[in-house]
Amino acid sequence: MNRFSKLTQNQMLKICEIVNPDTKWKFHQLLDNDGKGTDDCYEFLADDKSCIQFNVHKSSNNEIRSYLKGDWDNDEVPQDKELLINEFLGIKIPKSVQLTPEDKTNNKIKSHDSIKSTASEFSKNQSIIITALVMSSLDGNFSDEESEVLKNSPFFIDVFKNLTIERTTYPEIVKRLNAEKNLAKLVEEELSKNKSLFSETEIEEFIFGLIDLIISDGKIDDSEMKFLQFVLDILGKSELIEDYCNRHEIMLRKKLDAINQNIIDDYTDHNYKLSEAVMICAFLLTAIDGDIDDKEIKIIRENTFFSKYYSKETESIFVKLLKADKALISLVEKTFSKVFIQESLEFKRDFLWNLYSLSLGDGKLEETETNTIMIIAMALYPGDAEGLELNNSVMSEYADFIKKETEEIKRKNIEKNKSGCFIATATMSDYDNPIVIDLRRFRDEKLQNYYFGRVFIELYYFISPPIANIIARVPMLRKISYFFLIKPLHSLINKY
Repeated sequence: MNRFSKLTQNQMLKICEIVNPDTKWKFHQLLDNDGKGTDDCYEFLADDKSCIQFNVHKSSNNEIRSYLKGDWDNDEVPQDKELLINEFLGIKIPKSVQLTPEDKTNNKIKSHDSIKSTASEFSKNQSIIITALVMSSLDGNFSDEESEVLKNSPFFIDVFKNLTIERTTYPEIVKRLNAEKNLAKLVEEELSKNKSLFSETEIEEFIFGLIDLIISDGKIDDSEMKFLQFVLDILGKSELIEDYCNRHEIMLRKKLDAINQNIIDDYTDHNYKLSEAVMICAFLLTAIDGDIDDKEIKIIRENTFFSKYYSKETESIFVKLLKADKALISLVEKTFSKVFIQESLEFKRDFLWNLYSLSLGDGKLEETETNTIMIIAMALYPGDAEGLELNNSVMSEYADFIKKETEEIKRKNIEKNKSGCFIATATMSDYDNPIVIDLRRFRDEKLQNYYFGRVFIELYYFISPPIANIIARVPMLRKISYFFLIKPLHSLINKY
């Protein structure tokens, strides 16, 4: 690192103008000398064939090379220019080698003008930061969090570098702001004083930077928009607020679209493992509404089949993909066939079976879920017909399974009723009705503790099943049983 390592291109350009103020300079190229980004050289060319190179990774004895007016045999910066460069950078110079006023006037007036121009630009940078600080905290309090948002905003990074060279510290600006009672007036004074120094491009970048600050918390307040309009009024661009906001929105959308497309492209070309393909299909089916939450992920992880393939890394891949593109089914169609093609028929059946199991977790199978599973099934085979045939077979098998499971649940309920309160269950049509539960609890906790209670229970089990069967089939009998038997009995046991 050296004294030029943290300078912006504009600041390097100023130094070029200090070294040779009699010509017009421009940035030419960035040279990556070692191909690793650890030996960078910024090269500037002038109309009179001068060339200056800033070696930002070299030591101080080789940090700058100056070839003036095509003299390629001499790369040294003249001593008097070195002193002006150090003065520009804010580096203290021993009095014994400082330029006298006469030195600065004689033959170096343009260099001195360049420094004066830079001093004015510093004031402009201060006005930018003051405006941004007030924008980021309109209540006048400047928290550490707000400071970090400002310091990390892309536009303001170069501005902060300029402040460092100017030897104006950020805390000093914040301290001044905290001491001000009328922040709007301060902003107006600073911008009015320096607005002539803003180019059209700088104004646009400045406003875009302020809009970045406005939307950094995810919402736009009326007070922030009014302040933005206030800034544009001062800069003489009051009529352009809608145009700036629209262009900023388009710019952000394009940037986001480009980022998302890069994510999709990267993961489309990704060499997927079987576990990743399986889990992304499972996540995709669960996130059919465009989102996935922790509860849904937990259901997948607890599934016996999918638990074998789950990993936190695959979950992260899916979340990135979902944010980038809600229509991820194209990834399954284009990419996963080559992953599944070598797998056995048994694996493919188990895979589809458990996808249907996930879909029916909420008790119903949506059309979108059916279509998604169908596309996944076609990805299991190179030929669509085979995939559809397998899907139809598994869907039929799973439907039969569900039917059998339903019948088994009914059978178990009947078995449960055999050990329950037959008449109460028949009356309430539900083994788990709260009244039935209370009656069973009374039987188990009270009647079972006494001899005559146990005799009553045995007698009840002997005579009640046929009565319960009749009551269960006749709605009117269920009503009579409830009002004249079950309800009074329930009220009675509640006293105990």
